[in-house]
Amino acid sequence: MDSFFNNKNIIDIVMEWKLKLAVVIVAAILLSILFSSPIFITPLYKSNCLLYPSNISPYSDESETEQSVQIFQSRDIRDSLVKKFNLAKHWGIDSSYKHFESTLVWEYNQRVRVNKTPFAAVEIEIWDQDPVMARDLINAMLDAYNLKI
Repeated sequence: MDSFFNNKNIIDIVMEWKLKLAVVIVAAILLSILFSSPIFITPLYKSNCLLYPSNISPYSDESETEQSVQIFQSRDIRDSLVKKFNLAKHWGIDSSYKHFESTLVWEYNQRVRVNKTPFAAVEIEIWDQDPVMARDLINAMLDAYNLKI
């Protein structure tokens, strides 16, 4: 029973390797700070909006919220935002690239989310490296939605 609680061997190994362990721990901390800094990862700011659609009437079995989500996710609204804010240039997508359009749509879908909440509201979230641009995109999206309705 004595050998079960005897940790002397483990302590001896740690003491023997303490300098090497300390170097590895310090190196891991410094590298994690470096690789998680804005030098390697561009910080994204989130702007969000929560709204209840009241200026739309249902056409079929779909609720006003479901219709609003589909309108917010429509190509018209996406194209108006891309054109108004020149998002291809803002996001660094080369217009001469072979797959320019699909890359732009993919980037848009990664940064713009429109969802229905459990309480029948619409939630819009936009992530961008510029917080003012994220806010302006939300406002322009709401303006385009109101014009479309």
